[in-house]
Amino acid sequence: MTEHRNHCDCHDLDPDAFRAACDAGCTRVKGCFQYHRCLPKCGKCSLMVRRIISESQASNDTCRAEDATNPDR
Repeated sequence: MTEHRNHCDCHDLDPDAFRAACDAGCTRVKGCFQYHRCLPKCGKCSLMVRRIISESQASNDTCRAEDATNPDR
């Protein structure tokens, strides 16, 4: 059974910390950890981090599409 995490216990990082890393331009799990000056340890939160990265990239794609169709924004 896969355990779903909503927090990185190894480094005490919550989803908002990973969102901040994505907002700063991180697009990979390792990069999100490096943004916080650490590296992944056990990997149990990696699915959560990948989900956050995907959500961030989808949001950025939507914003770029909206900007392209409405340049006055």
